[in-house]
Amino acid sequence: MGEQPGDYEDVAGKPFVGPAGKIMDRALEEAGIDRKHVYVTNAVKHFKWEPRGKRRIHKKSNAREIAACRPWLEAELRVVKPKLVVCLGATAAQTVFGPSFRVTRERGKILSSKLAPKVMATVHPSSLLRQPDEASRDREYAHLVSDLRAALRAAGSSRRQPRKLSGWSRGDYAPASDPLWVERSKSPFDECASTSRLQIAFKLPSRVRSENAI
Repeated sequence: MGEQPGDYEDVAGKPFVGPAGKIMDRALEEAGIDRKHVYVTNAVKHFKWEPRGKRRIHKKSNAREIAACRPWLEAELRVVKPKLVVCLGATAAQTVFGPSFRVTRERGKILSSKLAPKVMATVHPSSLLRQPDEASRDREYAHLVSDLRAALRAAGSSRRQPRKLSGWSRGDYAPASDPLWVERSKSPFDECASTSRLQIAFKLPSRVRSENAI
């Protein structure tokens, strides 16, 4: 679970398909996790931004926006019933544990909450893009992969054979599968929807489709 869609996600209507998503895909692969078997979502469902020239620049979600989107997040988790939730970054973690939670203190620990029996917090993949040099990026990337491996063990899932990847690259990306779309009905939480449709998941007889909620 991340914070909110970015510019790429808002355009594509899919979660984690921009530069941070590319890093996450590589980290999942190296940790032995198949993204097709992972439910990917965000705590806030709309892209909050401010203009900077011709670009739309991410703006941090506030408490009101997080609270407005929480019913949708809770509904997602009730349907998916995850064994473990990985919170990527401070906003996602504080959505679960409250504003006093600090990822720097609790990173990598297996915790519990009312939303899921097991929860782990780690950094958001986008934080790697802000590292000052290649050595720092490689170090933080390795730490992220280590956290994801720990999450896989804690979830009790069978580990696929990992494919060793040499660091990460902004240019590498495997496209996400098509999401399951349904029309969005009117809601008191309309400020959380940046498009006229909201992506949600349904529990199917044998599996739950992933990569469905921005």
